[in-house]
Amino acid sequence: MRISKTIMTLLTVLSLTLAAKATAAENWQQFKYDCRHSGNVPDRNVTTPLGLLGAVELTDAVFTAPVVSEGRVYVVDGSGVLFCIDASTFEVLWKFDTATDKTNCNNVSSPAIAGRYLHFGTMAGSYFVLDRNSGQVVKKISCGEPVYSAP
Repeated sequence: MRISKTIMTLLTVLSLTLAAKATAAENWQQFKYDCRHSGNVPDRNVTTPLGLLGAVELTDAVFTAPVVSEGRVYVVDGSGVLFCIDASTFEVLWKFDTATDKTNCNNVSSPAIAGRYLHFGTMAGSYFVLDRNSGQVVKKISCGEPVYSAP
């Protein structure tokens, strides 16, 4: 069976269009950089050798990826406390304690930024939307089940 050149050309154009749309979304301020969560960032450079620039005392271990945006680092620790840290001075600008019960441990929901808001979930089953400049709660949603993934 022979496929005409016209049909083959249309299929090729359609395939290229779909591939271009799949790789175009690069506006993700959350873990692993891009919409495919690949961690592949060929247009970025890392200066070596790497070293410790500073240390910030948190309330628990960290099991999530932080978000870095506009000179700030946002990180949720295992006990559900979200810290906003100045990326140049390592000063804690504000922190938000989700303060629930003993089920709120080993939190694994990485925070994500959407505009002026910071989103994250907890193992106690709460989803929070905070104003990322002040740390004030904009919305709290009770999910009834642990939140295991990044928003």
